[in-house]
Amino acid sequence: MDKNNIYEIAEQSGVSIATVSRVLNNSDKVSSSTRKKVLKVIRDSEYFPRKNKDRKYDILVIINGTENTNQNYVGSYESQLLNGIVKEVKENDDINFHLLFIDHSWPHARVLKSIKERSIDGIIVLQSNEETTYLSVLSDHKVPIVLINNSSIQSFHSIEFENKISTQQAMDYLYDKGHRKIGIFSGHYQFSDIKERVDAASEFLKSKNCYDSNSLVLLPDSENLKYVDNYKRGYEMAKFYIKNGISHTALLFTNADICLGALSLFAENEIQVPEQLSVITFDENPSFAYYKPALTTISQPLNKMGEVATKTLWDIFKDNANLNSQQKRFSFIGNLTERESCRSI
Repeated sequence: MDKNNIYEIAEQSGVSIATVSRVLNNSDKVSSSTRKKVLKVIRDSEYFPRKNKDRKYDILVIINGTENTNQNYVGSYESQLLNGIVKEVKENDDINFHLLFIDHSWPHARVLKSIKERSIDGIIVLQSNEETTYLSVLSDHKVPIVLINNSSIQSFHSIEFENKISTQQAMDYLYDKGHRKIGIFSGHYQFSDIKERVDAASEFLKSKNCYDSNSLVLLPDSENLKYVDNYKRGYEMAKFYIKNGISHTALLFTNADICLGALSLFAENEIQVPEQLSVITFDENPSFAYYKPALTTISQPLNKMGEVATKTLWDIFKDNANLNSQQKRFSFIGNLTERESCRSI
């Protein structure tokens, strides 16, 4: 069956095309039994209904969890992206949006069912990686998809943060302040942007002959930490780090939530920042200026990235573009905000 053909839906349901249209438009001129029959055919098929031009478009925003996060967890990263999406939606009366929290263990059928039940017109995936296999399934259907922060997948529209350039900026900053023993506090490798930052920081240290076995700070695998959020993970990483002896003068955190968790543990152990350890982290939050000490950051323009992702889908809707052909790509470079958490040595 043509997975995007309303005529086939009507034939399989044994009803007219007009009846299928009424079901899709939530008309009250369809009996309950007929509605259930048509909806069952829609659910069992791979049909993605398209909206009439005079109706609102529905965007699904997918938030990918990891094995280390609880379902429905939203950190500062996701919140800022969502703020940008919401801002754009509020300015456009023709768009609705829905949230879907999933993890990478979800079977394809479950993801597809969630999309079909919402009659989705377009999808924004806040973060993903090369193992997000449901994306290849979605690409077979006529629904435009925009990925945010996943340079490893080339077949969709994408909004990218230049991790390598921005990490170089952070490492140059620390190096110019005299730091040679720089530790890399890593987040979860499941997301490609974290790995890009770790690789770029490692390459920098190697180019300066400053890389050694202690440069990369990782927490050993633990079943007890399998489902904790990044704040807790950073806290536990800091415990492990202190236990093994502080061997750096500065730390680059690849994730802001992990940084905050680690700083909490440092404060409990009276480790002074920046007197004993200079700290710089990725991502920005307005509250970081009021921390003691205030945090030096490499920020992503996350609000703007969320806005551009939404505008990209809207342009496709308006132009009736050929979905995922001629992929649109936008890239952003980080901005360094210097505050009190780094010192010269």
